[in-house]
Amino acid sequence: MIKRITLLVVLVLLISSLSYAAFSKLGTAGAQFLKIGVGARGPAMAGAFSAVVDDASALYWNPACAAMVERNEILVSDVEWVCDIRNNFFSYIKPMGMLGNIGFGLTVLTMGEMDVTTVYKPEGTGETFGASDIAATISYSKNFTDVFAFGMNMKWIQQNIWDMSANGIALDFGTLYRPTFIENFRLAFVITNFGPDLVFSGGHLETELKEKDWIGKDQPMEVSASPYALPMNFKIGLAYDAFKTETSLFTVALDASHPNDSQEIVCVGMEYVWNNMLAVRGGYKYDPDLFDDKLNGHEGFAFGFGAMLPFGNQVAKIDYAGEDLGRLSLIHRVSIGLLF
Repeated sequence: MIKRITLLVVLVLLISSLSYAAFSKLGTAGAQFLKIGVGARGPAMAGAFSAVVDDASALYWNPACAAMVERNEILVSDVEWVCDIRNNFFSYIKPMGMLGNIGFGLTVLTMGEMDVTTVYKPEGTGETFGASDIAATISYSKNFTDVFAFGMNMKWIQQNIWDMSANGIALDFGTLYRPTFIENFRLAFVITNFGPDLVFSGGHLETELKEKDWIGKDQPMEVSASPYALPMNFKIGLAYDAFKTETSLFTVALDASHPNDSQEIVCVGMEYVWNNMLAVRGGYKYDPDLFDDKLNGHEGFAFGFGAMLPFGNQVAKIDYAGEDLGRLSLIHRVSIGLLF
């Protein structure tokens, strides 16, 4: 049964890849904040993490892997993205025994205020406006057998610009397969941000015609905005523990992604953990859309490290990641987790 499910998912991904291969769809989806990775462990491996993740950041990378969490876990991460944009993430996973695991997550993207300008006042009108994005997640995951886990998220998404907003619901699905015939190997399939288009409404999209502008009485008028797609993504993840002893664990991983708004992306990563206390990570992300000669830039190498600090019955996790975004410079991430 599991082999049939795996084969079906592979066929769906291949058919989808063929349907998008005819032309580039770069920049055709909105809600781009949903594509910003969370935590510091996954980004340190350049995003090759969907078959590796076993902590509270699984709500973003692969909801099925949230079933690997055996104790209550909280994760908080922060990253100052490009152009004074800040992205914060919070997640909590609670094991429920034979019933599976439930999780809650919150992503908040904020930025500074900007000046309102017009054709007649290009230097500013004296007013300012802001923009922000929020995604709240409810997750469920379960190990259905010793080798197969499944998880899903339901997300409420809101984007705000000035006094206008867009709201919607999206779903994530993930699987994790650990075959018995290949020791220390894991295979993951993930679909993220599956949902209907969003559209902005309210605020300055609503105005009122005055008598001098129209014959008759004042009447409300709404300017309709065009709907936009969510950044849906299909991912296949592979992970293999190449070296495993009582004190050392070396894992290599690969993720192949097929977004609906760009070409296929390949990420490779590694993680070495010593004595279940210290970790060193690295990776590389290849995105063909960012290797264009005109752009002359790319998202490339990533690196990071982490520490697991036990105290009493709790364990604290502290992780750091650095990501090379080419022209957008080096991005620094920090995350803190707590097992209790």
